[in-house]
This record gives sequence, structure tokens and C-alpha cells, in this order.
Amino acid sequence: MLMRAPKESGTWSWNLADVEEPGLEFALMTAARMSAVLEKHALLVPASLEWDWFQTGRGGLGVHSRLTTRSLDSPALPDAIRACRPTGHPQAEIGGILVLGLGA
Repeated sequence: MLMRAPKESGTWSWNLADVEEPGLEFALMTAARMSAVLEKHALLVPASLEWDWFQTGRGGLGVHSRLTTRSLDSPALPDAIRACRPTGHPQAEIGGILVLGLGA
């Protein structure tokens, strides 16, 4: 049996590993700028962010967080994301961030 998605599906990826400005704020600024271009063409209307947590020297923790937001350029967003840090892992750092939403 061949399975298919019930709706069209698309994905865009930006690897920021070699950028000069590492960090959450720069990643969110990039996501906001790229999402604005996609939204202008009705390709992506951001609805939420999802990310995983890791710990240096330990690797991925198997913990994921999701935050419903439409304003990727909100000054309060980085602190809201950091506030989602798992309490059992105070040294956890934010891994890859996904911008989730609908589009045509």
C-alpha cells in the first residue's frame, strides 16, 4: 500500500552553523525574515515554533518543546523560548528550530 500525506507538504531549511552571529536571537531574526518572504507568497503562515534540547558533552536529551506564536520578531520571544528549558536539565541548550505553519 502506498501512503501519502492528506495535504500538500513542503519544507525549507537554513543551516546557520557557519554564520558570524551564532545564537538564538540571530536564528529567530533569520526565521522571521525568511518566513516573511514565504508568507508574502502564501507559502508559509507561521503558527508555532518547535525545537529540541541538547547538552554539551551529553548530546540530545530526547526532549522537544513547542510554542504557539505568530510573531517571530517579537522581542519577548527569545526569553519565552528559554523559559521552556526542561527543569530537569538546567544546562540544556536549544537545538534546531522548526517554524511550523500552513501555506499553499
